[in-house]
Amino acid sequence: MVSLKTAGYCIAALLLICTGVSSFAQPIQRTHPYLYFTAETIAAIRAKVQTEPFASRWSRFLSSADGHLSRATYGFDNTREALGVAGICAFAYAITGQTNYADRAKQEAAALFAASQWHTGYSWNRGADLETAEASVAVALVYDWCYDRLSAQEREVFKTNILQKSSSVYLGSIETHNDWWVNNPVTNWCGVVHGGCGLAALALYDEDPQFQQAADYAFDHLESFLDTVILEDGGGHEGIMYNRYGVTFGNYFFTAAAHVFGDDRGLPQRTADKRAGYWYLYMYGSDSRYANFNNMNENTFKGLYGADHRKWEGGPCAALCGLWESQAGGDPALLWGADMGGAAFYWKGVSPFWILWRRDTAPAGELPELQNAVLFRGAGQAIFNEPRLWFAYNGGWTSNRSHHNNDLGTFILVADNDRLVHDPGYGDSETGMHSTILVNGFGQPENVRGTYLHFGSGSNFHYLASDLSNCYNGELTRFVRHAVMVNGSYMVLLDDLAAPGAPEFEWRLQTRHAFSHSDNIAHIHGESHNLFVTAAAPSDAVLSKDSASIAFLRITPATSEPEQTFVTVLFPTIPAVAPPDVKWVENGTLIVNNDTIAFSGGPGSRQLASINGEQAADIDNVDNRTLLSLRQGSRVRRSSREGVTPAPHPITWNITGNELLVETGSKNNVRLSVMGFDGRIMHSGRNFSSSTAKIDIGTFSSGVFLVIVEDLAENHRSVIKIVR
Repeated sequence: MVSLKTAGYCIAALLLICTGVSSFAQPIQRTHPYLYFTAETIAAIRAKVQTEPFASRWSRFLSSADGHLSRATYGFDNTREALGVAGICAFAYAITGQTNYADRAKQEAAALFAASQWHTGYSWNRGADLETAEASVAVALVYDWCYDRLSAQEREVFKTNILQKSSSVYLGSIETHNDWWVNNPVTNWCGVVHGGCGLAALALYDEDPQFQQAADYAFDHLESFLDTVILEDGGGHEGIMYNRYGVTFGNYFFTAAAHVFGDDRGLPQRTADKRAGYWYLYMYGSDSRYANFNNMNENTFKGLYGADHRKWEGGPCAALCGLWESQAGGDPALLWGADMGGAAFYWKGVSPFWILWRRDTAPAGELPELQNAVLFRGAGQAIFNEPRLWFAYNGGWTSNRSHHNNDLGTFILVADNDRLVHDPGYGDSETGMHSTILVNGFGQPENVRGTYLHFGSGSNFHYLASDLSNCYNGELTRFVRHAVMVNGSYMVLLDDLAAPGAPEFEWRLQTRHAFSHSDNIAHIHGESHNLFVTAAAPSDAVLSKDSASIAFLRITPATSEPEQTFVTVLFPTIPAVAPPDVKWVENGTLIVNNDTIAFSGGPGSRQLASINGEQAADIDNVDNRTLLSLRQGSRVRRSSREGVTPAPHPITWNITGNELLVETGSKNNVRLSVMGFDGRIMHSGRNFSSSTAKIDIGTFSSGVFLVIVEDLAENHRSVIKIVR
């Protein structure tokens, strides 16, 4: 076990998290309230909500609490709304001291207690379930935050009901039934049920040995869950919706336990090292909707709560972004997510955990410039992000342990704010409902994984190659999908396929828009854009229209061959613009208007070779982290520091052999750093007194890197991207 002091984690005793300075050396005295704050530290929260960005949200929070005062109780018929009422009113009482809020919170708890039990007892899940967890969080918050408004008799009612309906049922799931979610850190159930039931037990930790046992179980299981569910580079296997449900409940407990026991087990540092939260930002498209992979509707979390307070859930999860921003020690991108994002619907836009978890610091600025191409290696998902075109790709895992779709190879395409290629959404899991390949009518089973062969960028393109050959139970022996974004304006897909016998390959593209087709071109009519889909290969491609969950364009070869190459150009335009001129040459060259996209190799060995003469063979970052950190204190950031401006004079560079020469144009001392696109510092902080800086790059493995030039005297900084 790692102590908080050893881990260097930052949770202030003054608030749960507010300053980024570690202050837990000993467990707190367990006198209510104690889960997230104490009677001694609550004054700091009262002061916190008087200043922005907290004051305006606090005003809306109190309006929600006032609205609940006269509202009928929800009880166990609607545990999520009951949690919202109980949590909002209990927190409003804790901060204001107004007893009418405490009384309403107690009424909601009593309505929950009126149910004979808090679990269903399914054949496939005998013990605690999601409703158990949600009811447990509700009454835990009331018990801890309104404790001084509970009589001895009322406290006994809480103890008896929580022991019977939550903790004993939860212990049964672990010790007797071994319910499916208990040791399954992939599913949101693991975070929700351990988190919710664990929090109720933690709130009464000293009242019964079963509470202690339940809370101790939850601490162990949730450390494993949060370590596992947040993948390499911060992604997740379940979609954004289910991921944030499980992770939020997991942190309801874990942050409280770290506060109560004075030990975070080093988890926050490990989470920050994965850059948790960036996945929520990058998967949010230019049309203000998420890439809704893995069982999520595309309008879930649409919009931004910070821009429109009617959109309670809009954008990233504000509370989690606030938590992770604090754990990172400051991060302008995550702070933007905290201040612009929303909360679960039952919090009416403002969660009390946003107030608790967000650092007490100034409001966020604009979202810093995000990278143009990022691969989330753990999730197997990739983003190409240019000002006019946004492409999200799924090449990860068809999970057999959680919510999922059998959809590897699928993607979403947005031109400006017009979504042109869609994922059909919740409940549509079969391969044929997604923008990928079928063979002989068969799709992908559960529990298959794709891999990436190539990922990287040039000066005017982004490229990935996703190997899905092992994802069709032998029906298909080779499927490598190559995706290239050219000039930030259109996409090229090359599918390299092989299957035994005389296979029937079928490539489907899903869209909610009307479309027509003629010869080898389809014309999709979006809201503000057209999308021309040109089947450049095979030469005998046949286009047709059909529908499953939504309409799709079908592309099939007229003749069956054991090996097949599909080459498809996806070209968005504004209305009244003609489709592009497209020509595919069997040697691997594709001509799109004035662009030449060349692939080397033949079937089974295709690879992007060049775009308009710019070589692509040495751009790979497939094995390295591409996700750069924007956190404060990181050695290189793409966002501008306060008061730091780009250099007013041009910066030029040249590579001769293994020597990089950078002409800074400055008369002052400059500091030059070099950073690979894998996020690794390759050269840091060397000062130069002349206008020419020379760096030996012979040992650098990266073919694409960033050079950061800082003129400290004039407070200028510039970042240039170099393709070697």
